[in-house]
This record gives sequence, C-alpha cells and structure tokens, in this order.
Amino acid sequence: MKTGIIFRDRLFPSDLHILVKIVENTGFFRKDEALVAGELMEENLKFGASSGYQFFVAENAGIPVGFACYGKIPCTKYAYDLYWIAVAKTEQNKGIGKALLNLTEKAVKKQGGTMLYIETSGKKLYENTQKFYSANHYTHLAVFDDFYDIGDSKWVYRKNLD
Repeated sequence: MKTGIIFRDRLFPSDLHILVKIVENTGFFRKDEALVAGELMEENLKFGASSGYQFFVAENAGIPVGFACYGKIPCTKYAYDLYWIAVAKTEQNKGIGKALLNLTEKAVKKQGGTMLYIETSGKKLYENTQKFYSANHYTHLAVFDDFYDIGDSKWVYRKNLD
C-alpha cells in the first residue's frame, strides 16, 4: 500500500464535501447516489454510531482520499452491510480499498458481526469491483435483474467472518 496513508474511524464535518466529490468523480455512481452517500455521512455526524452508519476514512497529508461506510442490518443479529466504499480515482489500485475493507471486517467482528454483505452493480463497468470482492473471499450469492435500472442488476456478495 502507498505510504503516507492513514486511516481513522471518525468522520469530520470537513470530510463531507470532499468525500461526496470522491463518490461523484469515481465514474461509478449517479448524482442521486452521491447525494445518498452524503446523507449517510450527515446522519453519522449528527448521531454517531447510533445512526447505524459507521465510517473509516483514508487520508493522505490530512486530506481524505477514500472511505468505507458500514452498519448492522436492522432486524438481524449478526449481519452487517458494507454500504459504501469509494477511493479517489488518483488513489485507486494502491491498496487503499483493500485496507478499508479489512478495517471494516475487523470492526464488524469486534462488534459481534459474523457476516458482511455487499451489493454492487452487474454492469460491465463494475467488473473490476466484482473481481475485487471475489479476490477478497466474498461469495457471490444472488443477482436481482433490472434492480437499479433496466439492464442494471444488483449483485449480492457475502463473507462469513467467523
């Protein structure tokens, strides 16, 4: 992994604009999706972990370059969702996403979680994302055709953390 990157488990108000821009600039998400990411950040800033959304932020020289957002799935005992993981385009393929994923897995286990679920798009654009989850030992469980849009399926992955 690139040196100089540090990770923290706290979101700061000054992160909000930068992290939403990272989501927008990845080329993977629509504007409305980036707005949802921002709303989850605002919930965390307002209510902390009780919001249901927890964060890890990667930063380089004090500037956020990526984040992961996760939380316990309501009405489950041990299942968590990885809601978001995004890394600035200039910082991708340097191990930051993997480090954020590993930090999330460790935190989920520490909180008593035994399963981490991830969803992503089935579009060709997401082929490297799908390979990333498979390479990190996530099992591809399900496909929901035409979920996000006509021709854009939802792929669900899971990793048992036991």
